[in-house]
Order: sequence, then structure tokens, then C-alpha cells
Amino acid sequence: KFLYGLTLLLIYQLMGEGISLFFSLSVPGPVIGMSLLFLSLLAFYKIKNGNVETAQVDALTISSSAILSHLSLLFIPAGVGLIVHVDRLGDQWLPIIAAIV
Repeated sequence: KFLYGLTLLLIYQLMGEGISLFFSLSVPGPVIGMSLLFLSLLAFYKIKNGNVETAQVDALTISSSAILSHLSLLFIPAGVGLIVHVDRLGDQWLPIIAAIV
């Protein structure tokens, strides 16, 4: 079930990347892919009148829970990027703070 859910997530991310590149959108592909996944799950839920097919939802739940349990590992590249560009952060701290606010 984990591999099925992960494959489904990656297919939607690939579709989002393709749409983003094909239409030259400024929205990232994974955001478009997750929006498509949400809309398809919402449409699937409406078609079945509340009886969601548990195989797909269970697979997505298992794979997303496994990914979320290791979410802290995904912040390592961002931390390394901050350390690598500490000089730039020191020079441009005011515009960065203004953009965050």
C-alpha cells in the first residue's frame, strides 16, 4: 500500500510539474499537483456519496504518514543553504525581513 500511495503522489506531482512547465505558470508544480489530487479526491468522494473507496485512501494515508514522520529531514537542505549564504543574509537582512513580514 505504501508504494501504491507514493506512486499516486508522485504521479500527481509529475502532472503538476508538467502543467506548470507547459503553461509557464509561476505556481510550483507540486502545488498544482496537490491541488489536482485534492480536487480528484473531492470529486471521487462526491461520486460515491460519502462511501470513499478505502484502498486508495488507505494507501495515501500510509504513504503520507510515512513521509510526514521524516519531515524534519527535508529541512536539512534549507539549513545548509542558510549556512552557505550567511554572507548574503548579513548584507541583505533588511529586504529579507521586509519580505517575510
